[in-house]
Formats: sequence, structure tokens, C-alpha cells
Amino acid sequence: MTIIMGTNEWMERHPGRAKIEEFVQIMYEQRDQTWAKQFMKYGNGDARFAVWLWLCDKRCLRRVGFGIFDIADWTWADAYQSGESPRDAVEEALASDDTISTLFDE
Repeated sequence: MTIIMGTNEWMERHPGRAKIEEFVQIMYEQRDQTWAKQFMKYGNGDARFAVWLWLCDKRCLRRVGFGIFDIADWTWADAYQSGESPRDAVEEALASDDTISTLFDE
């Protein structure tokens, strides 16, 4: 059963929306592959949410060298549903984690 997380305003108005939609289809089609399986699991079977999580993870990896699943107690679903961009969600998540914000304080 697929749980629909709703749409993300950032994804809906993004200039590269067509590419995002293509990747949503790829994520769904390859949901049994190891890389996609993890994001589909955390995305509760919702390929759009899974792609948004994947984008967040890539942003986080570039920013601090580890992924979003290493950040404690951040509600990614709430950030997605409120329409945040992956960049904003990652920055908020990093700032909200006491250890990480101390290590990467700019």
C-alpha cells in the first residue's frame, strides 16, 4: 500500500520540474534496487517524497560529508509537506542538531 505524503510546493514550482518528474518515475521503477529501496522505505512508498529525500541526502553529503539519516530527530516528512526545498530542509536540520551545529558552525 502506498501512503501519499501529498505534494511539495517546491517540487511543483521548480523550473526543472520535468526532470524531477522523470526521476520520480525512475525511483518508482527501480524501487527494488538497493539505492532506491532505502529512499522508498523512508518515503513510505511515495516516490515523490523518496526523490525529495534523495535530493536532501545529496545536498547534505555535499555540505557536510554525511547523509540525512545521520541527523538525529529531524522530521523530514513535515519539511516536505510544508513545501521546503531540499537546501532549506538540510540547513534547518543541520542547525537543529546540537552536535552538528557546533561542529559546522559558520
